Amino acid sequence: MSDEIRRRLDEIEAYRANLPPEQRAQIERDEMQAQRESWARAMAPCEHGDPDWETCPKCRGWDK
Repeated sequence: MSDEIRRRLDEIEAYRANLPPEQRAQIERDEMQAQRESWARAMAPCEHGDPDWETCPKCRGWDK
C-alpha cells in the first residue's frame, strides 16, 4: 500500500475515532445500508435480463 493511501486511511480513522458515538454509529449504519444496496444490485439481472451480467453479450459488447 502506498504511503499516500496509508496516510489518508490513518486520517480517516483518526477523524472517526473523534466522532461522538451516536454520529459514528449513524455513519456505520449508512455504510452497511450502502453495502446491502450494492450487493442487491450485483445480484440482480442486467438491463438485458441476463442473470449473469458479466457474461451478457450485450453488456460485454460481444454481440456486435
